[in-house]
Amino acid sequence: MPKRYWTVHWQNRYWHNRSNPEGEPIQAAGSNQFIRRGVSPGDSVYVVSLRAGRLLLGGRMTAKKIVSRDEASRITGSSNLYPAHEWVVDPEREGTRLNLQLGLDAELAKKIRVITKSGVIAYTFVTEPELDTHTTRGVRELTPESAALLDRILDRVNRGPTQTGEMVVAAADLQE
Repeated sequence: MPKRYWTVHWQNRYWHNRSNPEGEPIQAAGSNQFIRRGVSPGDSVYVVSLRAGRLLLGGRMTAKKIVSRDEASRITGSSNLYPAHEWVVDPEREGTRLNLQLGLDAELAKKIRVITKSGVIAYTFVTEPELDTHTTRGVRELTPESAALLDRILDRVNRGPTQTGEMVVAAADLQE
């Protein structure tokens, strides 16, 4: 089966250093939808969230295994995991480093496309700069072109030092 690309939404209340250490490689993400949606080992998973309507891009990992929460806890060494039943994990910790301060401007977010049962669609906006709170929820399949865009942004941002504190907003110039 060909490689597929997914986003998994982390609730913003868990988007902080106490739950998920910034700068550390992304090793795991939880959801109750991975198996039902068709996520498979070898697929890329992009961690996203929303803050004040802005899309946040935490980073990317490769789903090496899909395991239970208990197994994810053993692999990550953390008992402080989100209460999801299914976890994609990367025991080798080869994901990008988690960036809790990387926001995408509306022009970049408009370029992202997800695959649904009814076809390929764009994210939904409530107003020009503000994404609908449900547009990234759950596990969503990305088009390969959208995954490539997110990869270019992550590669460019991750070449620099780890950012902490203030939000860094990726604009259209970061897509090149």
